[in-house]
Amino acid sequence: MADQEITVEQLMKKQEAMAKRMIALSAEENAGNIVAVGAELQAEAAELEKLCMAFKAQEEAKAGPKTRQGITTVVLTPAQRQRVLQETGVDMLEVDVRDDSSRFVEGMPVTQPPSIEEIALAEARGRKALELAEEKARADANALFERAIGLGVPGLAEQIERAKQDPNFLCGLFHKKSQR
Repeated sequence: MADQEITVEQLMKKQEAMAKRMIALSAEENAGNIVAVGAELQAEAAELEKLCMAFKAQEEAKAGPKTRQGITTVVLTPAQRQRVLQETGVDMLEVDVRDDSSRFVEGMPVTQPPSIEEIALAEARGRKALELAEEKARADANALFERAIGLGVPGLAEQIERAKQDPNFLCGLFHKKSQR
């Protein structure tokens, strides 16, 4: 996958496939099969983790160096903040606009406030969608873990808890900070 672009859709498909296998595993009664599939899932999780890290590196490379160059930060007015909060539930003080060509900053003197508000609303909607998706994924993963633990496989609960402590487990799903 090094030469091909990694997409969010690919990551989500792999995660969904693993979740389906975990659900199917909860119906399994043969301890040997449970252990075997559990080991396969653990290997798939490690592969997904590597893919997530590669995706992160890919996206950071696309964004360029971690400088503020090419970014214009626009402070929202109190009225804009209120409308964004009312519509999305996200409280934003400012919005960063990617501006590699400096056209945005050059046009700022004539930029109308509704344009800035639309950019802020789009950013807030994206943040909210990501937050909701992460909350659902976390809840789904916890439900699957509880089912798996309920099967009574010795040491599984401890393994799951150790894995959850790893900030890279499931792309850091259990270490995400709320965007609000």
